[in-house]
Amino acid sequence: MDSNDEINNQTSSEDEHFDIAIPFTVQPKTLLISEIEPGNRYELVCTIYSGLTRYRLKDVVTCTRFLSQANNAVLIPFKQIEIPRIPLILITYRVGSLLNVTGENTTEQYMIDTL
Repeated sequence: MDSNDEINNQTSSEDEHFDIAIPFTVQPKTLLISEIEPGNRYELVCTIYSGLTRYRLKDVVTCTRFLSQANNAVLIPFKQIEIPRIPLILITYRVGSLLNVTGENTTEQYMIDTL
């Protein structure tokens, strides 16, 4: 993990990182992974460092819960370490792939679950 990852707290490689955004808004507020809450839906956003370009991937995910590595950590005396929460996400649907049934937009998964 490089210093940029520690400062930004985002999933990243050297050239890009991923943020989380609120779906269905023109200029959504982007959140850090540490700011999302279980049970809410978010849209993935990819930011390219070199060009300062941001792409909305149109994939909507739901944070189901957080996995903590605290149970597997071996603590060394006198050394403070921060153990991050790891979000477990479920890919919910893709923006633009909603079904329009009698004027109501719904996801394919919701229709399958209903039937």
